[in-house]
Amino acid sequence: MIEAIRTSARWFAVLALLLLGAGDSAKGAAPVPRYRFEPGQELRYSGQMEGELGSGKKVRSNITWRVWVVRQNDDGSWRLILRYGSKPTDPPMPPRPGRGQESVQLAWCDFSPQGRAIGNEAFTHLVANDELLTRLPDDERAAEAGWTEPWPTLNMSNRCRLLADPSTAEAAVVETVREGFIVDVYGTSVTRKVNFNLQRGLPEKIDRTVTCASPQDGRSSSTLKLDEVVLHDAAWCREFAAQAERYFAGADAYYLPMRDRSLSSRELKSGLEKVVPSLRQLQSELRGSIFESAVRDIVSEHGPPGDGEIREGNYLTSARKRESLVGRRAADWTCTDFEGREHSLQDYRGRVVLLDFWFRNCYWCVQSMPQLKEIAAHFERQPVTLLGMNEDEEPEVAQLAIKNAKLNYLNLQARGIAREYQSPGSPGLVIIDPAGIIRDVHIGYSKDLKQRVVKSVEELLKKTP
Repeated sequence: MIEAIRTSARWFAVLALLLLGAGDSAKGAAPVPRYRFEPGQELRYSGQMEGELGSGKKVRSNITWRVWVVRQNDDGSWRLILRYGSKPTDPPMPPRPGRGQESVQLAWCDFSPQGRAIGNEAFTHLVANDELLTRLPDDERAAEAGWTEPWPTLNMSNRCRLLADPSTAEAAVVETVREGFIVDVYGTSVTRKVNFNLQRGLPEKIDRTVTCASPQDGRSSSTLKLDEVVLHDAAWCREFAAQAERYFAGADAYYLPMRDRSLSSRELKSGLEKVVPSLRQLQSELRGSIFESAVRDIVSEHGPPGDGEIREGNYLTSARKRESLVGRRAADWTCTDFEGREHSLQDYRGRVVLLDFWFRNCYWCVQSMPQLKEIAAHFERQPVTLLGMNEDEEPEVAQLAIKNAKLNYLNLQARGIAREYQSPGSPGLVIIDPAGIIRDVHIGYSKDLKQRVVKSVEELLKKTP
């Protein structure tokens, strides 16, 4: 009996040691942060951005974020609706017709506890640019070693690491540093620190700093704080989710065909005549919701409701400009490269010529450069010449971008030449056949620019004797 008691005592002692050891190990391991949203939550953030332009001029903007959690999906992710607002306060922006002073963006995504997001194109640009919701580490190894948040469609990523919050054990700090092609070209440093509440599973404060290698680009900093969390009931969630679904469906019905560069102006006009009246009806049906003003922003450039006419708007005007250029003889020009050598369009007669109009502070011009580099490499051994037609006033500004982007095609100082081509826009790519006739024009950024340009040029090469 006594021996049995002694044996039991030894086992309890061993078990106690094991439990104590396990407790010390758990206490020493840093917890891996996870989002813990709940359907019905509305997260309200606000803050301010302060900056200084290269000229020394100060700028300030008020920033607001709203995040609505409308449901939890079967895979454990949540459907989020996001609203981002920015309102310049110093200097104040004059009200835009029908829109007011605040610039607003809406997006949706399905968001996992680790911060993986699947959303529409608007979400990609919205989150990558202002980054309220950061990616979290997948596991303990990533939490210790660091991880990467990729944004391949935007030619950049965030290098992330987890820091301890010395003020409390209930929070951690996620630090992100922007990397990628865009950062290299502009010479910018974008650093963000997110104070993440481990128990609530929510970011509570976000500090963001942007500095530039070139003083003329200025700097900025912003702080965003979680003001409150409002909880809505299930009925509200269902109604709000239905409104959001109708809004995004209407926005897609408008933007997807408008951004399709393969459509003619006649096809675009026909599409506008169908979609604009339906959007005006949708605006009326969503009256009083946050989506009403968003629909109004879309249709405002096509004229007020009830005037019996649908104004063309930017997309249709751009399509008409593109069509007016195709088939015309390309205007001749003479300008110099950045080493002072003179070039003219006549020098390239007999070759397919691609003119890319750009300037350094055109973000979408720079976003197009990786595809342009691939186009230049694709046609390296063929009678095709790609020329960057830079429109910057200061040569040094353009030269820095050319160097940092490692462009593999010739760039010219081409200020004023865009007017000879009816200012196609920036970015704007004009394709000229060997006889000097404009055969295609691409206006604006497109993620499939390379495929469309290669197809167009190869068709021209087949027709060349």
